[in-house]
This record gives sequence, C-alpha cells and structure tokens, in this order.
Amino acid sequence: MVFRRGFLPALLVALCVTLISSSSQSAVIRVKPYGDDSNDGSSWELAKKTITAAIAGAFSGDEIWVAAGVYYERITLKDGVAIYGGFAGNETERGQRNWTTNESILDGNQQGSVVVSPLGAGQTTRIDGFVVRGGNSPNVGGGIHCSASSPVIANNTIIDNSAERGGAISCLGSSPTISNNTISGNSAKYYGGGIFCAGSSPAIFNNTITGCSAAAGGGICCQSSSSPRVVNNIIAYNSSGIFVSGSNPVFRNNCAYNPGGYSYSGVSADPTDIQLDPVLTAVGYGQVHI
Repeated sequence: MVFRRGFLPALLVALCVTLISSSSQSAVIRVKPYGDDSNDGSSWELAKKTITAAIAGAFSGDEIWVAAGVYYERITLKDGVAIYGGFAGNETERGQRNWTTNESILDGNQQGSVVVSPLGAGQTTRIDGFVVRGGNSPNVGGGIHCSASSPVIANNTIIDNSAERGGAISCLGSSPTISNNTISGNSAKYYGGGIFCAGSSPAIFNNTITGCSAAAGGGICCQSSSSPRVVNNIIAYNSSGIFVSGSNPVFRNNCAYNPGGYSYSGVSADPTDIQLDPVLTAVGYGQVHI
C-alpha cells in the first residue's frame, strides 16, 4: 500500500486527538461491600470493594458511586473527584440513588479523621450522600477535615465524631460549601462541636446541627479572621450555639434555640431563644451582618 505525502502525519494527529479525547472523558467507578479491588469499577458487577481503591484509580472529573453498606475506611479526597453514596447497587444514573434509604456508611473506627480534603482541592471535589461516623482526631476534624481546600460537603449525616476542634467538620484556611447535612452528636474538647472555622470562609447552608458539644461553640465556632456565610440552618439542642472570635461572619435566617444563642469572645450577646433572622448586637471582635 502506498500513502501519499502528508497522509501519515495527518493520520497520526487524528489518532492522537482521538486518544486524548477518550482519555479525558470522565468515568464512573463503582464500589460495593462485596466487590473486589482488582476490578475496574466500570459496572456494578465489576465494582471495587473499597473507596480508597476507587480514589486511587480516579482522575479529575471522575465520579465514584458507593453502594449501601459499612466501609471501615478513612479516606483522603482527590482534587476534582466527586464521591457519591446512597446507591442500591443497580442504578444506571446518579439521580436514581437514595441516600436516605441506602446508607453508605464511612466509619473511621476511632482512628482519626474519617474524611480529609487535601491541600488545594477545589469545588469539583465532593463528598455527598454518606453517613460519616466514628472519627476521633487528636487535633482537628473528627468527621471531615478541610485544609486549604474548598470541597463540597453535601447531603451527609455526620454523627458521633470527636476532636479537640471541629468534632464533625473543621475548616483551616478553607472555603468549603457545607450544605444540606445533618450534623448530630459530635463533640469537641475545645471549639466547634459541630463546625470549627479558623481563617476560613465556608458557605454553611441548610444544615441541621443538633446535640453537639464543646467548651465554646457547641454548634459552630468561628475564629482567626474567618468569614463564613451561615444561612438557613437549624442549630438546636447543642451545649451552646455559635461562638465568634476575631471573625466577620454573615448570619441570616437561622433558627437557633435551646440553647442556641450567639456569643462573641465569650460575652453573651443574645437571649437563649433566637428565632428566624434575629437582630443581634455584636460584642467584642465579632461583626455580624443581618
């Protein structure tokens, strides 16, 4: 066979473009309790067994679908990879999952933070639809810890975790989106039984934070020039409500009660029973915008 001049280079270019396009397409990697980590996760029949193995094989833009079951793992997220729980193990589309019925449980077995968002992870990084429990950190973030990163933390139930700061979630120099989570029964030795922020600007929307405890800020603690937006949350029946020190948060339309007040640098600024959109008088370092 004879090729005319210029045909082979053009053919090679076309092949390279095809290969690059194919490799850049996002993939779905599936995980189920009775899977096998030697599988590639391309179908439920070929699901992996551990979330850790799925993360190791994932690339930016990929999704990991996790079937119901208990996974005794502590995981580190990967930038650009979204991890979704709540699958029965037969779905063909993500919208078919039900994280309330099909509980995908991440249990840290009291060995440290259950989920860690690494340095530089952006908003395409996601943990969504899990029960996160059994975390016990000697420092920060018993359930989920964010360090200089901005993941999305959504639709999770974060329960029974503990740390010195940030029993459920800690944010250090981070700007995660924390939305539609149930945060309950977590504890911190010092600050932020539910959520702890230091030098951070998280968006905290539509969460329910109950039954959490800490020396300060049983529900939420904001310190060290943090600027969180705290909107449309229920913050109730914690050891205390929200504690602010040296920060500039925005609070709007939260329902905080029993006890759920706000305090600034340890000085109580409000009655203990605060309903929707309270008018607050900031005392100390905190400046509140309503």
